[in-house]
Amino acid sequence: MRGEYPFMSLLLPELNFSTHYRRYTMFKRILAALMLLGMLGTIAGCNTMQGLGQDIERGGEKLQEKSAR
Repeated sequence: MRGEYPFMSLLLPELNFSTHYRRYTMFKRILAALMLLGMLGTIAGCNTMQGLGQDIERGGEKLQEKSAR
């Protein structure tokens, strides 16, 4: 079982595998919650799906401008 998350022993060598797994699971949950909040904030900032499309289009235009230089 320890072989499934070999990187965790590098980060926290003094802890046993059970503690590593709990911290890894908690990290995944917190990351998922932050990503969800970020997506909701983005959608709320656009107000509508049309606004979201316009924002994405503007972002694409900015990328094209920067790559054309």
